[in-house]
Amino acid sequence: MSPGPPKTSPRQTRLTLLGVAIFALGLGCAAWIWIGQDRVDRKNAGQPADDSGELATLDSRKAIRGIEMNYGQSAVLVEEFMEWLASLAHGKRLAWTVAVLSSILGAGCFLASAYVLPVLDAPAEPERPGLGP
Repeated sequence: MSPGPPKTSPRQTRLTLLGVAIFALGLGCAAWIWIGQDRVDRKNAGQPADDSGELATLDSRKAIRGIEMNYGQSAVLVEEFMEWLASLAHGKRLAWTVAVLSSILGAGCFLASAYVLPVLDAPAEPERPGLGP
């Protein structure tokens, strides 16, 4: 007769359910953002593009050269990183960002539930007399 599945602690169960909730809500929100942006894209498909907006800091060589001369190459890299990070907060890229982050957080909860909590919940080994330093 097999002993059956291993017993899980209430903390493991709660952490697993939290992982499921984060994963499901994150993917649901990502789908909602994607559908909303798709609707906006279809609505604006026939309209001409409005290019009268503000230029990004790194759109001209003069601006890049000025940043590099005043603050160094690392400042140019930081500025490029900040523009990339800002691009993740709009439209379909935001949906991808939410989906990836919720997947990572959900997987982290699952892994912590499966591998970390059993170690923390395990009883400490009793000391054996005469074997210590």
